[in-house]
Amino acid sequence: MTERALPARLARDSEAAPDGETAPDGEVAPDGEVEQCPSAELCQLRRAMQTRPVIDMARGVLMASFGLSPEHAWDVLVSVSQNTNTKLHLVADELVSAVTGGGIPKPYRRQLAATVAELHGPPAASGTDEG
Repeated sequence: MTERALPARLARDSEAAPDGETAPDGEVAPDGEVEQCPSAELCQLRRAMQTRPVIDMARGVLMASFGLSPEHAWDVLVSVSQNTNTKLHLVADELVSAVTGGGIPKPYRRQLAATVAELHGPPAASGTDEG
């Protein structure tokens, strides 16, 4: 690349996307979608490979503790992550740490209990008919 081309490319890369947002790790395609540059995608894949084991362990903990299917265990992790505004791998790490003697933070416990209760459905009737 020549010295003139480099500043021009930097200026082009820092331009705002059509919706007014910048696309620092990608370029805007003709259809308006942001295409990731290969290096950003590589970083995301590496991060996923690093965090996947703890997420799988946390799913196993949920499956064993609450009798959940793998899909429901995943749903619980996602729900706790989204409703506590915490990265999924950090929620998973807290759950795995709890098994080895650590505590689960209160916001996670609340959301975990609510989500598991929702998956198991409403409590069964006590068998007494009040009517």
